Amino acid sequence: MHDYRRHPKKEDVEIITLTERDQDALLAVEDKWQPLWVLFLDSGVRVAEALGLKWSNIHIDEGYIEVRQQLQRINGKLVLRDLKTKSSKRDIELDPRPIEVLRDMRAKLQSQKVVPLNGLLFPNTFGGGLEHKVVERAFHRSLKKAGINRHYTLRDLRRTHATICAEADLPTKTTQQRLGHKDPSITLKYYTHVTDRMKRQGAIKLGEYKKKRKLDADLDAGSSSVSD
Repeated sequence: MHDYRRHPKKEDVEIITLTERDQDALLAVEDKWQPLWVLFLDSGVRVAEALGLKWSNIHIDEGYIEVRQQLQRINGKLVLRDLKTKSSKRDIELDPRPIEVLRDMRAKLQSQKVVPLNGLLFPNTFGGGLEHKVVERAFHRSLKKAGINRHYTLRDLRRTHATICAEADLPTKTTQQRLGHKDPSITLKYYTHVTDRMKRQGAIKLGEYKKKRKLDADLDAGSSSVSD
């Protein structure tokens, strides 16, 4: 299995995703940024969308988050603004790992007697919004702490999520909805690629199909000989 997955696609589009080893190493770094990396890997949200999440958008018991706004710098100020497209406005179902992380975050706030229901999920020290470049620098520090020397960007976390969805054999429409893409071709072209694991799974499925086809053919032949 390739250790570092760089896969050129048509029109020289290159998809870079974190290896499983690098994912595990990154999330093993226990610092204040870990919940954000978990959310990126397990939900596929854009950076601006993640930084725009409020606690009122988080539904831990129901197991999903609402993506309704994004945090962007406009005229020199960080502001919450509407999402660009209708498809970007979405609910994302979460698996147990991010749910547990969010539950722990809420428990810590409750222990401090601070429950900012209208506050940002990932605020800065003063409760305001986080700069994209601050998060990018924090990401590279976490990579360094994890002993990861390969160059990754925050977008690669989103691409990794999309590829995991493909490996899990989720329908393209489902992955498209999770990523908030208007066109499924964007999902396929820029965010997913065929990994070695998917190739092995494809070979296994083909083998199973051939066995089933042969069994069906033998049964049909047996039925014909009995009727004759």
